[in-house]
Amino acid sequence: MGNVRNSIPRIDLQTALVGAFILATIFSIEFPVLQSISEYASINSSDLALLLLFIYFSYVVYSKGELRVPLPRVTLLVALASLWIVVTLAVATIRSPEPVTPSVLWLFKWFAGVAAFVILQNLIDRNTAKASIHLILIAGLILAIYSVTQSIAGAYRIRVFFGNPNTLAAFFTLVATLSLAKSINRRSLIYLIPVIFSGGAVISTGSRSGLLGLIVGLFSISILMAREFQSRDIVAISTMAVPSLLIFPKVLGESVVDRLTGWVTITSGGIALSDTVWARSFRIRLQLIEKAFDLFSQQPIFGYGWFAVPSRVGYLDVYYTTLLVETGLIGFVLFLYVHLSFIRSWLTDRTNGVFVIGSACAAWYCGLLAQSIAGAFPRTPQILLLTFVLLISSKALTGPDQ
Repeated sequence: MGNVRNSIPRIDLQTALVGAFILATIFSIEFPVLQSISEYASINSSDLALLLLFIYFSYVVYSKGELRVPLPRVTLLVALASLWIVVTLAVATIRSPEPVTPSVLWLFKWFAGVAAFVILQNLIDRNTAKASIHLILIAGLILAIYSVTQSIAGAYRIRVFFGNPNTLAAFFTLVATLSLAKSINRRSLIYLIPVIFSGGAVISTGSRSGLLGLIVGLFSISILMAREFQSRDIVAISTMAVPSLLIFPKVLGESVVDRLTGWVTITSGGIALSDTVWARSFRIRLQLIEKAFDLFSQQPIFGYGWFAVPSRVGYLDVYYTTLLVETGLIGFVLFLYVHLSFIRSWLTDRTNGVFVIGSACAAWYCGLLAQSIAGAFPRTPQILLLTFVLLISSKALTGPDQ
């Protein structure tokens, strides 16, 4: 019984505030402001929760007289990336004939995320980290069940609370990888329920990039936790997964299935893009990649400034070419290094006693980077904030109870 009690997080003020921030991030409510400047300008529920965290953080730092940075390497890289963002935007302000106000608004969103990263490093201890992981799983399962049921009821491309079905799919992949990792580690079928529903929820979003991210994420977790696999685990997962893969496409409707599979056609010469409307986005994306490299060749050093896409250079869609165009070659390399440092941090935690969470988070982020061939998902506010929560929670779990 003692081990059971120790596995249940205690709920104190600090844990409650961090939990409220996580819920406000996942179940995000948007309050539009300054719409005349940008259609994306808004204050979100996570911003209000972050304000409460800041007040409590100020009290904690003042009372303890110290500022903790348990992730110094990652924090330094994020700070350098932030500095380069400011530089690119400053250069764009000087030379751009168009107003950069929308980019400035997105800059505020980025720095809100950086502020959250610093604050949470001082508030998430081992107990709060346990509660945070549980909360993400519970909230994710609730959203997954809702998305699947809504899709069965006839809704198309679910995007509830995330605004974009592809971003929502990235969150469901996180829930799936975390749940699968726990299922393998604990030899428990109960954790396969969130895996099944999250997988179905990814399908319900109709996100092809999300499906790619899910496949890469689950494949990565199976490699990282290969030593944990036993034959009965493979049988149990197959027993639940195979029927689900057959059932979900039927119950979610032909429109979703056609979107996911109708973009390719199999001919005697091999696999090729079809002539359907679902293949059109792939052809457009290839054109956008060409456009991105043309833009990059004109401004290879400083780029066009942070979030020049879409307000000043139009849509580019692919995250990596977007980074090239907005931040130049230096920013592109720097951000790749930042993303790889996230994975490195989780893999380090994985070898320091946080095998399950470290493996799951690293696998999820590999899937997210794969998914980013179709969107700038790593820097969207909700995904960025959850990434920071997971980085700090994983690191906190390597330390002692406080």
